[in-house]
Parts: sequence; structure tokens; C-alpha cells
Amino acid sequence: MPANSAPTIDELKTLLNLKPHPEGGFFAETFRDPAQVHTIDPASTDKNASTAIYFMLTNDSLSHLHRLAVSSETWHHYLGGSVTIVELEPKPQMTEMTVTSPQYSLRTTRLGKDVLAGERLQHVVPPGTWFGSYPNFDEEGKYALVGCTVAPGFEFADFELAKREEMVKLVGGEGAADKQTLKLVERMCAL
Repeated sequence: MPANSAPTIDELKTLLNLKPHPEGGFFAETFRDPAQVHTIDPASTDKNASTAIYFMLTNDSLSHLHRLAVSSETWHHYLGGSVTIVELEPKPQMTEMTVTSPQYSLRTTRLGKDVLAGERLQHVVPPGTWFGSYPNFDEEGKYALVGCTVAPGFEFADFELAKREEMVKLVGGEGAADKQTLKLVERMCAL
């Protein structure tokens, strides 16, 4: 491979030992802090202080909506194209009369190297937030390689994939005023 050429998807999978991730894309854990921390969740046990992974999305993959119960996740852009991180943020509920209104609103952040165009090199997703991501390209052979640092450390027991039916209700159901948000949420649910 010439000095300035970008690695291919297959080369990255091999070099970084990337495997399919249940949320979509490919990953490899690169660090698990041996230090233990106690979380505020009474149902939770002590956890590793932090973990880190490589995570790759290709033109035909996405990170399905999911959430981590007690951990924040910081995304770092490394190589390739940009991605959009999608978060569903809870709306404050003022009275009982608002119970049937949408409970969540959509927030998007572009993660990439073009900071002059508003892309961010890193982004933090708070614990308990429904989130996922998709690539901002569709050419075959393209990818985005990012890193994800989770603190307290990632455990699959704290990982929950979103269910399409429940997510549609959270953003307003079939009567949602924002049809684009509804369509995006439907697309990003694996279950």
C-alpha cells in the first residue's frame, strides 16, 4: 500500500480485527480499564472505569438506535467519511395533558474532520439516551472509522437495542407532525 493511500474496508477489518457489532457496523475493543468504579444505579455492580473500541460504518451499514443504561459514550472521528449521530432527547412533560404528545425530540450531530463546515471531531452521548448513527456517504467501498470511549465501561448487560414500535410512539406515533423524524426513527430500529 503506498504511503498516502487510504486503507480499504477489508484491510481495516483485518488490521484492527473488526467483527460485526449487534447494533450494526464493525468493532474491536481496544481497552478495558482494570480500575473499578461504583455506579449510582443500585441494581448495577462495580464496573470497569472505561472501555474503548474502534467502530466502523460502511456505506451499507448503520448503528441502530440503542442506549446504555449508566454510561456516557464519547465518539472520536479517525478516518474516512463523516457520520451523523442521531439522539432522541426527552422533552419535559409539563402536565398530565401532554402525555399523548411526543415524548422525545430528535437531535443530530455530524462527526467528521471538516470542522470548518460544522463537523465535530468528537461528541458525547449522555447515559440513558437513545442514539445511533449513519454514514453521510453511499458510495460502495467508503467507510467511517471512529472510536467510542464508554465510561463507566461498556457491558452488554447495560446495552439495549430500540424496538421500532416503542420508538415510533416516543416520537409521536403515526400522527407525528414531523414525518422526517418518524421515517428516520423507523429506519434506525433493528427490532
